[in-house]
Amino acid sequence: MNGMLSPIIITLVNLSLACLPGTASILSYIFLLILLIYRYKLAPLVFLNLCFLVLGNEALFTGLIDFGSLKYIVIFTFFIQSILYFPRSFVNNIYFVLLSSAFVIIVIHSLFFSFYPTYSIIKISFWYSLVICFSAYFYKLGFEEKKNILMSCYCILMLVIIISLLLHFVPAIGYFVNGEGLQGITNQPQVFGSIAGLFSLISIIFFLNSKNYLFSFGFIFGLIGVYLSQARTAALAFFISFAFLLIQIIWDRYSLNNMNIYSRFSSRLSFFFIIFTPLLILFNYNYFADFINKRGESGFTSIDESSRAIFIEHMLNNIDIYGLSGIGLGIPSNLNFSEMSYLPFLYLPISLPVEKGVFYIANIEELGFLFGGIIFLILFFIFKNGFIRNYYAPIIIFIFATNIAENTFFSVGGLGMLFWIFACMSIVFISKRD
Repeated sequence: MNGMLSPIIITLVNLSLACLPGTASILSYIFLLILLIYRYKLAPLVFLNLCFLVLGNEALFTGLIDFGSLKYIVIFTFFIQSILYFPRSFVNNIYFVLLSSAFVIIVIHSLFFSFYPTYSIIKISFWYSLVICFSAYFYKLGFEEKKNILMSCYCILMLVIIISLLLHFVPAIGYFVNGEGLQGITNQPQVFGSIAGLFSLISIIFFLNSKNYLFSFGFIFGLIGVYLSQARTAALAFFISFAFLLIQIIWDRYSLNNMNIYSRFSSRLSFFFIIFTPLLILFNYNYFADFINKRGESGFTSIDESSRAIFIEHMLNNIDIYGLSGIGLGIPSNLNFSEMSYLPFLYLPISLPVEKGVFYIANIEELGFLFGGIIFLILFFIFKNGFIRNYYAPIIIFIFATNIAENTFFSVGGLGMLFWIFACMSIVFISKRD
């Protein structure tokens, strides 16, 4: 119980401080910084809370609007700590080698082909540093410690989901952006939908592995959050990752590998979901159709055309022109740098609003066919090892699936940071026997 209360108390204190008016809200950043300095092992909890400050609802966290750059103090502190605690044996780990290879390749590409080399290099450096630091952090933990950290992170998501669902009854805050999709304590319905989908997925994974029926409520609450958010990308990502989970369980139980990671209870429940889910959709077709066609489109094709067509068209035009070389990591399709944000005092370019929608096309547009293809290949080798035997591989599938209609993969500023915390955790889990 104490293990569950600690992350919940930390998050409640952090969110309460963030709600303070004006400059008093800075106390939330100071609180997280003190926690991180006091105890390095709290880093995942600190960074999840940091994500919710960065992704905060402006109607709720009114004082934080002008202080977003303070997150870099927490991030740089973590980088320094990670250097001090870095396990030397991790240098020989395949993940370190592959991630470092991706970093070097993108830096070389940025130097020769990016329209803004400094920004592209800074962007990939932030991504590489965060992913390496968290991978090294989880690498040196024992299996039980990893499980405890994941449960603590789950408790934080649970609290955020509960508070956000309660804001459904306070529309002025809960539906602040567009009045249609629930955003809860986050800044966008799409963000809340993705977090709710991830929470629901982790809940069903926990339920299948523990038979604790309390997790089934988390599964249901997460799906309610996805539905209220009207975030179709989150719904699609959830169903893809959930389908993978069912296939993973059946493969484990009935293939010839004899691993038997999952129990008979899990396989029986999987067959139930395989039979029940199509029936649920069939008998509630109007609700699903209304969710899919929220703007009056009919079918997934028109959804893609209406919500992503402009971005895709610009990317494809750039691919026609710069297909071999690419335009550079993080570079906007219109090559407009007027909205660039700079790090205070150092005047380094650190943030640029870029709307592209589809990571897989954006990767080719930014890195070109040659470099982009190499990066796809490296990512494949990073995630393939022990994939079918990994309890938490569906989390990685979920993150990849959200990037079908989003472009958060090389982003560590908000939702991308949250995703990579869970991705790094998922990579280091292999099986129950480890």
